[in-house]
Amino acid sequence: MKQVLAIRQRGLGPESELVGRTWISLGPVYAHANRLDESEAAFETGIGILKKKLGDRHPDLAAAYKGYAELRVRQRRLTEGEKLAREGLSIRMERLGASSGGTVDSQVGLADIIRERRSTSRYPEAEALLLSARTTAIAARGVEDAGAIKATQGLVQLYDDWHKPAESAKWRAELPAGQDAGVSP
Repeated sequence: MKQVLAIRQRGLGPESELVGRTWISLGPVYAHANRLDESEAAFETGIGILKKKLGDRHPDLAAAYKGYAELRVRQRRLTEGEKLAREGLSIRMERLGASSGGTVDSQVGLADIIRERRSTSRYPEAEALLLSARTTAIAARGVEDAGAIKATQGLVQLYDDWHKPAESAKWRAELPAGQDAGVSP
């Protein structure tokens, strides 16, 4: 991927949109390799380029913000991750609408960050995001939609963390067979 970036930079210039997208694609690759500083730099560079080329409210920036938010969570920089996730969700709601799969994904991602912060006073916000994401995904694409399943899994995890076993069990029963992976019983 780094070689692709070098070729694109030479051929298109260091500030081209495609170079920005390549930097953003490198972010998760570096994160997966546990090269978190390089991942951070890749996201920052790519987002900077895309902002210049596409403007501050382009839907592709929302996806980049979500990836960068995931990195921040991994770094345990939850406040920064939440801010990025909120910005990405705001862009997707504005530009793609509530029923977009990307918007649903952003709602679930933000709810996960809020849950990860372990502040039970904020759990109602996470709950509202997950319920909205699930309802919207089912209305738009049906109960087998990946976003609906992720939102339901998120509800199970939230209620487990919130020590509400009856609610957790209720939502666990809503998961399609075989879709409870990653959700502790």
